[in-house]
Amino acid sequence: MKVFKTDIMKIFLKSITVLIFILSSSTMLAQTGHVSGTVIDSDFNEPLAFTNIQIIGTSSTTASDFDGMYSIDLKPGNYTLVFSFAGYKTLEIDDVKVTADKDIQLDVTLATRTLNTEAITSSVDSNND
Repeated sequence: MKVFKTDIMKIFLKSITVLIFILSSSTMLAQTGHVSGTVIDSDFNEPLAFTNIQIIGTSSTTASDFDGMYSIDLKPGNYTLVFSFAGYKTLEIDDVKVTADKDIQLDVTLATRTLNTEAITSSVDSNND
């Protein structure tokens, strides 16, 4: 009977060891970094709500909230973030280095897009013959 209890104990300890290994390795794989900040309008120095933020090379996107703040979790790596809003110049920031369990504060200012205007003149020649 003693041999039987010892075998069960060995199997139990091996199972616990394997379970701990699986849980710890999945936790390590799930680690992410955090990028957040505020998007500001360059003309009025006010938060720019609902700005689109795209992470190039991924399907990840987000938008700034009503106060111009945004936040996104990403796997460790180097990323290019693109900030865009209608009527503003698109801003692309390269080499944003994300590391596990680190917070990156990335505040950006978007400039308004200027429209090129050209004056159009015309003249009318009246011929009263």
